[in-house]
Amino acid sequence: MARIKVKICGLTTVEAVETAVAYGADYLGFVFETSSPRYFDIGKLDAITANVPPHIQKVAVCRNPASELLHMLATSPHIDIVQIHGDIPPSTHLQDYSVKFWKACHPPFDRIVYDPRFAAILMDGATPGGGQNTDWSMYPHLPYTEKFIAGGLDISNIRAIIEKIRPYGVDLSSGVESSRGIKSCQKIRDFLNFVHALEF
Repeated sequence: MARIKVKICGLTTVEAVETAVAYGADYLGFVFETSSPRYFDIGKLDAITANVPPHIQKVAVCRNPASELLHMLATSPHIDIVQIHGDIPPSTHLQDYSVKFWKACHPPFDRIVYDPRFAAILMDGATPGGGQNTDWSMYPHLPYTEKFIAGGLDISNIRAIIEKIRPYGVDLSSGVESSRGIKSCQKIRDFLNFVHALEF
């Protein structure tokens, strides 16, 4: 089996970013939703990503973004992927940008249809970052090659979930936190070491 891709999302500190990089995260997620406890100021992206190697992708996460925010994220030199929850501004043409776009979807998943504008799809819980367990039974039927799962994942359940679903990638946020919105470097390290040691 190919190595499972791992995205650590909701990063807000240099220490958490450095830990995720050092222990093999494939994607680093930054949340640009002001109501989130993991909200990150786009003006600080340069500093927090300064030492991130180019093979690790930086993902901007947004919900129902205004066209101005979406343009700002999609043209930032510090962003490789824009992950969209909710709707896209009707005046925005994603194909005009060079970054990749991911579509985050929430239950019910049986309504998902393929959209060629998105390079990957992420199956999340009803409340992103809320840590609720998600029903991923529709995973094999979704018409995307790169499919990520999120929602309620942590070191205690990830092995069984990977064995059952065999996802392309997993997305962790609350599962590597010491309290809501606060990343634990120890949990990030332990999770990445655990997942990378799994063999199937």
